[in-house]
Amino acid sequence: MITKIALEFNPVNVNKPIIYDLIKVYDLKCNILRADIDYNLRGHMIMEIEGNSETVSKSIQYLEEQGVTVDFVRNKITVDFDKCVHCGACTAACRIKALYYEHYELKFDESKCVSCDFCLQACPLKAIEKR
Repeated sequence: MITKIALEFNPVNVNKPIIYDLIKVYDLKCNILRADIDYNLRGHMIMEIEGNSETVSKSIQYLEEQGVTVDFVRNKITVDFDKCVHCGACTAACRIKALYYEHYELKFDESKCVSCDFCLQACPLKAIEKR
């Protein structure tokens, strides 16, 4: 079972080896899709965790016990191709190449989208929205 989650760390737990514990203690496969720490020492991470459903549930409980806010990533973006002028601003912001050009036309591979929202900020016409 692969589960995509968004985590928020506070200044107290941002320096703890919490992801290490997910791998070693809970035997999960972890794929970090996006991670950053802001100037207030608040961490934000989007990741996929893979394991059986019981282990995933226990690991999420562990995260919450450590003071990490856990949210399941379900929102994906949509592109309103009626508004889109294929300017390419979103493709420059999309680091994982879910938005790309093919034959001079913008394409969107929804299966690659990690809901990082960089494309939302980059689109000058607001043709990209959260679903």
